[in-house]
Amino acid sequence: MITVCKQHVKESINLLNVPHVQRLSKTHEEQKCTFCGEQAHFKLFYSTPIENTLFKIKMKSSVS
Repeated sequence: MITVCKQHVKESINLLNVPHVQRLSKTHEEQKCTFCGEQAHFKLFYSTPIENTLFKIKMKSSVS
């Protein structure tokens, strides 16, 4: 995941292959833009949080 300010959303999307974009919640207000260090407003990542959770659950069940 990278966090970005409003000015760097387009630039960051171009760096990632088919990223997911979400506005940062109030609990992540302290996050800084990866490019310039200003306050971040969005997070970009490759899998949605629920997909990531499901993957971890599947991995744990196959290891047991």
